[in-house]
Amino acid sequence: MCDDDIDGDGVPNGGDNCVRTPNPAQEDLDQDGQGDVCDDDIDGDGIPNDGDNCVIVPNGNQADLDQDGIGDVCDDDIDGDGIPNGGDNCVRTPNADQADLDDDGQGDVCDDDIDGDGIPNGGDNCVRTPNANQADLDQDGQGDACDPDIDGDGIPNDGDNCVRTPNAD
Repeated sequence: MCDDDIDGDGVPNGGDNCVRTPNPAQEDLDQDGQGDVCDDDIDGDGIPNDGDNCVIVPNGNQADLDQDGIGDVCDDDIDGDGIPNGGDNCVRTPNADQADLDDDGQGDVCDDDIDGDGIPNGGDNCVRTPNANQADLDQDGQGDACDPDIDGDGIPNDGDNCVRTPNAD
C-alpha cells in the first residue's frame, strides 16, 4: 500500500502504465494507456495477443495467405515461396522460380499478359509467344507464332516444304 513503485521498474505507480509488471521504457504500441508488457492486445486490433497472428501490427482480419501462422501484414514472404516480398515479382502468388517471360517485372504466374504482346492471356492464341496480330492460318486456335504446324497439314513446320500452304504429301 505504501510502495510508490510496486513493480520496481523505476516508474512511480501514478505514472506507470503497468503498475504490477516491470516496464521501465513504458512502451504502449496502441497508445491505450496500458503498457505492452501487460496489455493482452498490444496492437489494439481487437484480437487478443495469444490468438493474434501479428501481435505488433493491427490485423483485424487475420489474413494469412500462405497459412504459416504469420499474418500477412507482418509476414516478409506473404505467399510462402521463399522469396521475400521486397524482391518477389508476384507477392501474393507463389513463384519460387520468378519466371518473367516479357521482363516487365511481373512474374508470369500473376501477369495478365505473359508474353507482353498487348493481348491479355485470356484472349491470346499464343500466351507465351508474342503474336500481336493473332494470325492463325489453319484456324486451329493456336496462333501461327507458336503453332508447330502453321498450315495444319499434319507436317511439322521444321519438316514442311510449304509451311504456309497445306501439302501433306
